[in-house]
Amino acid sequence: MNDKKPKNVPAKTKTETALDVSATLLSAVPWLGSPVSNVLSGISVGRRIERLKEVLDGLARDLEDFESDVSKDYVQRDEFEELFAQTIRRVTQERNKEKRRIYRAFLSGAIKSPGKPYEEQLRFLRTLEELQGDHIRVVRALMQTPESVTGGSGSQIGTLE
Repeated sequence: MNDKKPKNVPAKTKTETALDVSATLLSAVPWLGSPVSNVLSGISVGRRIERLKEVLDGLARDLEDFESDVSKDYVQRDEFEELFAQTIRRVTQERNKEKRRIYRAFLSGAIKSPGKPYEEQLRFLRTLEELQGDHIRVVRALMQTPESVTGGSGSQIGTLE
């Protein structure tokens, strides 16, 4: 009789586990094959990279002629690095282009006018994350002057209508 213990089976990698889960899912729900395949093949990663590139390119344009020693010091701090990382994570997952533009404006504003409390900025990010496309359209309509919409005198309620 063999008294040797069986050798340990190596643990699965995250990739192997993900592939096992997707194979199980695809066998149960075959019509999910295309989206799962897109995610696994990196198409969704490509979309996220494009969203990130769009925002970073815009941020570079926003800051192109901007120069400030205070801002240069601020962007070197851990506080900004964490704020930047959290914003970028949200950007890469955000499908709404207008909302990505607002995230970019948030970063640009944080760099150009440093000094707002970190917790306040995080609260703004959480609030922005909850906004939907319809909310953004309503806020944009409220910010417009009634004259620019109607061509004459009007009201904000008229603008919303």
